[in-house]
Amino acid sequence: MIAVFMLMMILVVVKSFESAPAEPIIERADLLSARALLFDRATVRFFNASATNRLPSILGSTLHIIASNQRLEDHLGNNYPIQQPAQRLSSISSEPSDSDLLTVLQQTIPNGPALKSSLPINEALQFSLKTLKSDFDVLNRAQLDVYEIDDKLQLLAFRLRNTDNQAFVIFNFSNTSQTAPLPFGFMSSTKVVVWRSNTHQIGKFVTSGALTVNPHSAMIIII
Repeated sequence: MIAVFMLMMILVVVKSFESAPAEPIIERADLLSARALLFDRATVRFFNASATNRLPSILGSTLHIIASNQRLEDHLGNNYPIQQPAQRLSSISSEPSDSDLLTVLQQTIPNGPALKSSLPINEALQFSLKTLKSDFDVLNRAQLDVYEIDDKLQLLAFRLRNTDNQAFVIFNFSNTSQTAPLPFGFMSSTKVVVWRSNTHQIGKFVTSGALTVNPHSAMIIII
């Protein structure tokens, strides 16, 4: 009787495993593709909108998903498993600075978008940004967290952190200059390295007040 009872229990357990729905799990090899695809979709949606109707929350919410421990397959829908190549941007030209902003996004977000665009390449910007990245590894490998999303002012800012530095990457998609948002705890008098997409210049100084980010531009502050 005992043997029969144990056999029946084993059959019940095996049956429960067979009937349980299998949960999709993104394998390590697919993780980079999943992140890129998810952000590709958000970037296309964002830049294809007119300049005055662009909502940084589209990018910010996606960045939060990518940087957190959320299940990426829950947000990919029919695009999981990863089968589609990167999307293409062919006409995001409502602002001359769009190409610059797209470049900064691609170069500062870990595992960021691999988008193809017909927009002209700003070689001066790419060279200065490459120089900055070679000097500060925090722009290559870091933990990312979004700390500012403002659809009204059209601002987006995220922080990159590693054991050596912190970098604050700030985007102003609006038509007016804005005070650069910085997280709570940032000291008003701090030695910083600042890079701006509209000038391609790298500056080093001690802050004495609020910093300003120019219209349709990005800036990177490193401490």
